Amino acid sequence: MSNRPAGTHDVPLTGVAEAGETIESLAEKVAVDPKTAARWLAAGRIPHPRTRVAVAGILRRDAAELWPEPFRRRDGARSS
Repeated sequence: MSNRPAGTHDVPLTGVAEAGETIESLAEKVAVDPKTAARWLAAGRIPHPRTRVAVAGILRRDAAELWPEPFRRRDGARSS
């Protein structure tokens, strides 16, 4: 059993490795502390929208794939 918070997944961490990045290099590219980047990738935290787009571009992934929760909330709000 995992100690990860409910709802987290491995896609962001996998994306970092597949893009040839490290948490440190990613953090440097988006001008944040490496601890902050680690929280996005492993602790289920969600970066600000502008940062999500930047990280997704660096990792060559869609932001909704990396952090689907904000998109589910937004889509759910529209259908209410």
